[in-house]
Amino acid sequence: MSDHSTNNKNAYRFLWLSIFLLIVGVCFLIRVPYYAMHAGDAIDTGEVISVDGGFTEKTGNFFLTTVAMKKANVFDYLLAKVNHDLELIPVEDILAEDENDKQYEKQQVENMLESQHSAVIAAFHQAKKPVRVTYEGVEVISVTSDAKHHLKIGDIIQSVDGTETRTTAKLMEFFKSKKAGDQVEVSVLRGKKKVVERATLIPLETGNNKDKRIGLGFLPMDRLHSLKSTPKVNFTTDNIGGPSAGLMFALEILNQLTPNDITKGYEIAGTGTISATGQVGQIGGIQHKVAAAMDKHATIFFVPKDIYEGDDNEAVAKRTAKELGADMKIVPVATLQEAINYLNKL
Repeated sequence: MSDHSTNNKNAYRFLWLSIFLLIVGVCFLIRVPYYAMHAGDAIDTGEVISVDGGFTEKTGNFFLTTVAMKKANVFDYLLAKVNHDLELIPVEDILAEDENDKQYEKQQVENMLESQHSAVIAAFHQAKKPVRVTYEGVEVISVTSDAKHHLKIGDIIQSVDGTETRTTAKLMEFFKSKKAGDQVEVSVLRGKKKVVERATLIPLETGNNKDKRIGLGFLPMDRLHSLKSTPKVNFTTDNIGGPSAGLMFALEILNQLTPNDITKGYEIAGTGTISATGQVGQIGGIQHKVAAAMDKHATIFFVPKDIYEGDDNEAVAKRTAKELGADMKIVPVATLQEAINYLNKL
């Protein structure tokens, strides 16, 4: 075989390799209008939380669970067609209108801080330990499509019709005497500026015909002004965002506050937001968190109970555990107390 023929073959190989590498590179560089989500990690809460002078001897562990998420490219889009562990989520389902990535990341950090604060309050109340709290107001996290107001995401509601309503509980109590169609004046903190917005109240979907509620039509979060607890609780969660670790934070804090080890030797993972009053709320990416818990060989997984119309964490978690063949008990809970009751019976 001549050197010329060999050189031609080598040239063709090099050309096709270059084309292949170019295509692969393009697949990684070109973005698609989705986020790619998959299982993250299960993190020992004892490694990220310490209570001054707390009880740290335990026979089991609590794990918070995370998801990994990034902006999707063409490669992710194609991979998701064959790998069902990778989920594509439309950008508009993640980012609010006019919200960019930096704003979203900042909001996730703030949500994490709020979940920590709520977990401290809920755990200290459960343990009957002293904690002093003041609130800035009720923050607007998202707005429903049928809302009849001009409130913006990030607004902090401080009063309605002159009545102070700096917590969700106070806001709901105020609306009990109202009816759909009533107009109210809502005083909010928007950035550093105080603004008054006029709004019309609407009926809220609760999934329970006996539980008729009236409101503004937005997802609320109590925004803390100050929190002082005795003893002090310390967090090191620099690389974790969002509010979904609240329940597991509260359980870890409670375990360090009291001498009885409530893990009882079990590896316990879970997820769910927590309110200051101990209510557990729905979260996103539940199937990926179940997978993360499995990877850590957890035997118990706490999941937010499905209560209202549209809730699906409990159903999806149970289905995912079954599909993956998980040797892990899925335990739905609506409150911190329900989780504690379950652990006490182990």
